[in-house]
Amino acid sequence: MELYKEGFTSKVDKKLGAQDIEIGLDSFDKDIMIKGSDELFVRNILTYEIQDFVLKIVKNYNTKIRLDYDKLEVYAKKIIYEEYIYEELINTALMITDRIERRR
Repeated sequence: MELYKEGFTSKVDKKLGAQDIEIGLDSFDKDIMIKGSDELFVRNILTYEIQDFVLKIVKNYNTKIRLDYDKLEVYAKKIIYEEYIYEELINTALMITDRIERRR
C-alpha cells in the first residue's frame, strides 16, 4: 500500500489506467492517491482517525507512506527541523502499525 499527495502526475497516471483506491470520503480521495493490491485491507487500515492523520502529514509535509508486507516507511521529501512534525509522523506510523496488529 502506498499513500501520497495527489498531484498532476498521479492525475495523468489515473487517466492512463493507474490504480487508485478510493475510500469514499471526498476530502480524502481528492487529495490522497492510494495504491494497493488489497482494497479491503486498505479500507480496514484507514480508520477515520488514521485518515485525518494521513491527510494532515501528506498534505502539509509532502510525505509518502508505504506499507510493504512487514515494513512501514514514512518518507519526507524535505528536511524536517521541527520536533512536533517528527512526533506527528511517528504517531501516524504507530497508529497504522497498531491497527495492523489489531487485525491479526
